[in-house]
Amino acid sequence: MKRPADDPEARALRAAIDAADRAILAALNDRIEVVRRLHDLKRSRGYSLSDPAREEGIIAGLRDANAGPLGDDAVPALVDAILRLTRDEVARLRGEGW
Repeated sequence: MKRPADDPEARALRAAIDAADRAILAALNDRIEVVRRLHDLKRSRGYSLSDPAREEGIIAGLRDANAGPLGDDAVPALVDAILRLTRDEVARLRGEGW
């Protein structure tokens, strides 16, 4: 029985997926670090940590930048997942809740 691991084209596509996954991981780690720094700034200056208007702006900006194949209707779910993960990880790094 043939397997994808035996197919050079399937292996190449899987390698491309692995590279994309690593790029996503690196980008998320960068984002978490920048948000941690912003969190520090906001706390030091007495700003609210939450900014719903900014979050809506992120969604709108990503929808505008989206060239697909991800559907524009999926962008809010993506942003929600990224924001939730970022908040959870910043809180974990701080040893506190958001």
